[in-house]
Amino acid sequence: MSEVLGKLEAQEISGWGRHPVGTTDLVRPERLRELPELMASGSCVARGLGRSYGDASFNSGGATILMERIDRFIAFDESSGVLEC
Repeated sequence: MSEVLGKLEAQEISGWGRHPVGTTDLVRPERLRELPELMASGSCVARGLGRSYGDASFNSGGATILMERIDRFIAFDESSGVLEC
């Protein structure tokens, strides 16, 4: 993976149930505009708050994108009720 903004050290992570456990490169983007570069740089998966007991979201041997800071409304279409986040 190329050097990108927000890259953290590789570390072991898991969900709340502590299984499975895997080592992954963690990336924490600050802005939505950083996502296309991260996704184009190789194998990656998005991760929410990591509160899954048995289906932890991480990518052993690749990158895991921590989505904690990508938490804003982008647009709302009142006529259709569609919310883009």
